[in-house]
Amino acid sequence: MGKQELSTVEHEFLHALGFWHEQSRFDRDDYVTIMWNQIKVGTGFFMHFSTATGTQGDKAYLESRLFYPKRRSQCLQFYHYNSGGANDQLNIWVREYTTENPKGALRLIQKISGGHQGSWELYHVTLDVSDKFRVVFERVKGRKPSAGGLSLDDINLAETKCPQYTWHIRNFTSLLATTHAGYKTYSPRYLSPDGYSFQIGLYINGVTDSPNKMAVYFHLTSGPYDDKLQWPCPWRQASMELMDQNPDIQHRMNNIRMITTDPHKTSTDSKGNVEYFWDNPRKVGSLVTDSNGSKYYRGPGYGYKSYITHDHLKSRSFIKGDDVFLFSLNDVTRLLESEIRDLRLEADDRNVEKEPKRQMWNTKIDVDDGKDQNIFDINGEAGLHLVEGDILIQEGEDRNTILDEKYRWPTTVPYVLDRSLGL
Repeated sequence: MGKQELSTVEHEFLHALGFWHEQSRFDRDDYVTIMWNQIKVGTGFFMHFSTATGTQGDKAYLESRLFYPKRRSQCLQFYHYNSGGANDQLNIWVREYTTENPKGALRLIQKISGGHQGSWELYHVTLDVSDKFRVVFERVKGRKPSAGGLSLDDINLAETKCPQYTWHIRNFTSLLATTHAGYKTYSPRYLSPDGYSFQIGLYINGVTDSPNKMAVYFHLTSGPYDDKLQWPCPWRQASMELMDQNPDIQHRMNNIRMITTDPHKTSTDSKGNVEYFWDNPRKVGSLVTDSNGSKYYRGPGYGYKSYITHDHLKSRSFIKGDDVFLFSLNDVTRLLESEIRDLRLEADDRNVEKEPKRQMWNTKIDVDDGKDQNIFDINGEAGLHLVEGDILIQEGEDRNTILDEKYRWPTTVPYVLDRSLGL
């Protein structure tokens, strides 16, 4: 019996013992149906590329199974740990299968090198693929000495847009234990695609009169394009999203809240002057000094006094490896005023310590007669159970209710994500 025959016998013998596998042809899924229930689930999403041995330029690859995109936008998310050389490199490729390239053509998406060493770093990579494809991770050994390598963990792929900005807060458990209620910490400043500068303010242990819960606020800040922008900032929407770090993206329940910049919103300063809340920070903000010594203007903050309770914070995987990640997704689409006139938040944080406690919302208008009942309770403190299309009105406000179907504002819910790579 020849070598080829022996390997075939060995292969089939292992099948008889219960070992199953995926077929490896590039066009496998076009001709066969994989019985996934017959394939044992792997123990995790972890992969390590060693660079401790070998020579400069040595490469290793990790390739995913085949994916068939339904949307043009995909977000690849993973954690990366570099314990090797400072210039070891990780390249992200996609292998796209088209009529012209039935065996797949490689396209480089992103190169990752340098950065933090000795800590897990979160990466989001936009793929933007329309044909069936595979994701390919390529490790390239650098020239500097290495005692370790590159590690990947919690690899997930979703058909959604990647977060535009990520605030990585380290040593969070210590901050939670030592930060006083009423103390506010700020994210780095970010620049939106259309030129507005902003940052996130976070009360880790809440405001003074509302401890044991995190409060979060959105601030416009002075930036390089302020003299070319429209003020007050009109109808820009941003979301503040605390990441649930469950390894499987399908099991995550991120904590998401949104704000919209209403150019007509006004506030009164300490001298009694009425000003536009979302006006140029150089006009309505305060001069502050950054940690690097640079100075800039920070506008007033608007957001949520009860962003997430500490009990909820600890009930899921929001804290992992002593780190938390807060995303900001800045939707720069010019929203119509009629689409958002009834969207109002709790309070701005200028007077958050002074205002008496009150219920956030007191009126619910059901525009669909309760037909859409597939959304969970989004405001437990107020005792409301809202459904998609319901409109909220604050006490004392006389707002026109938008009943036209095309103007209904969808309630924010965690998005449903596609299956993970399952490597």
